[in-house]
Amino acid sequence: MPLQPGQTYPDAGHVVEYLADYEKRYELPVQRDVRVDAVHRDGAFLRVETDCGDWQARAVISATGTWTLPFMPATPSCTSRCRCGRGTSA
Repeated sequence: MPLQPGQTYPDAGHVVEYLADYEKRYELPVQRDVRVDAVHRDGAFLRVETDCGDWQARAVISATGTWTLPFMPATPSCTSRCRCGRGTSA
């Protein structure tokens, strides 16, 4: 992530903007507000068991917050809380 002029570290707003742009540019299938119950190796893939059904993936990214108090940032792609890829899109 390129730094802004005069910064040693990017500020929070810059990080959020960068990640939102990255997600949009590469059309990443990011799912928000999904509880993962388990992840199991399934051959060459991972089987991800969620409250929205099971998925198969090559990689899993776990983000963000704590176990009991997740941080749910506002996102430009959802004007209401998204579940399982369903929700009101902006």
